[in-house]
Amino acid sequence: MNLEFIRPLIRYIPEVRLPKRHIPFKEKLIWTSVVLALFFVMGNIYPVGVGPEQLPPAYQQFQMIFASSMGSIISMGIGPIVTASIVLQLLVGSKMIDIDITTTEGKALFQGTQKILTIIIALFEAAAVVIGFKLGRKILADGTIIWSLSDPIVMGAIFQIAIGSILLMYMDEIVSKWGIGSGIGLFIAGGVSLTIISGSLNILKWIDPTRFDELGIIPNFVDLAINQGIVNTETMLSLFPVVATIIVFLIVVYGESMRLEIPLSYGGIRGVGGRYPLKFFYVSNIPVILAAALLANVSMWTRFIGVDIYNPP
Repeated sequence: MNLEFIRPLIRYIPEVRLPKRHIPFKEKLIWTSVVLALFFVMGNIYPVGVGPEQLPPAYQQFQMIFASSMGSIISMGIGPIVTASIVLQLLVGSKMIDIDITTTEGKALFQGTQKILTIIIALFEAAAVVIGFKLGRKILADGTIIWSLSDPIVMGAIFQIAIGSILLMYMDEIVSKWGIGSGIGLFIAGGVSLTIISGSLNILKWIDPTRFDELGIIPNFVDLAINQGIVNTETMLSLFPVVATIIVFLIVVYGESMRLEIPLSYGGIRGVGGRYPLKFFYVSNIPVILAAALLANVSMWTRFIGVDIYNPP
């Protein structure tokens, strides 16, 4: 299947231009920091008529992997970007779509098609998220309004959440071209870091507008140590999540630094050789994201049609 018919549409899709000069490291750091700050801000901006949502535990794992914040305008996080990339790469790899990504024109067509597919998936997934989890039901119920897809607040929430994912797509492009590394990796790392910091140090947990509850593991440990003493089973076990996180972090860092050296030899020159290092974790976190994207899409669309695979009737 030839996608040349999409090329005229790509001209109308905005893109972040490549820098025409060398970008100093300091400027790259500034761009990366600004994008990360915007990502955190977007995670606290909620569509009109929608507030913070508490997901069932089975679905909360997807928030960390997809760098999302349920109820906010980034309720889907990088989900549409990852899904579009996976679908398009599978189609190109299986030769179902004829795109030569080794050429400049082919790469431009591939990237433009991926953007269009991301926008389409963002709209469909936004509808699936809003309908599947009935976002805004609490606020509408308080106003004695029955939740309905035809309600302007619900339709507006779908549009705003889709816009949030589209903005993340362009923020990813900014980081890739003007910043450091990949925007997708930055968003995941930022979300995980925020979860670790808030879970370890935060002394307040929002329950409702009038009540707060202690959350942080370290403040909880201090409280237990003062009231029950340090030499206490409950006190010592309260620090286990922090210790386990540190151990896992060290194992991952060590694994990422491991290299497999493949010996090389030159047929034309005897006695001359070398070694080519390969990362031990060559595929990094891609398999995890791929599996999570597949499972998240299945669970989300089953909720969309009214079936909860984690809580069957």
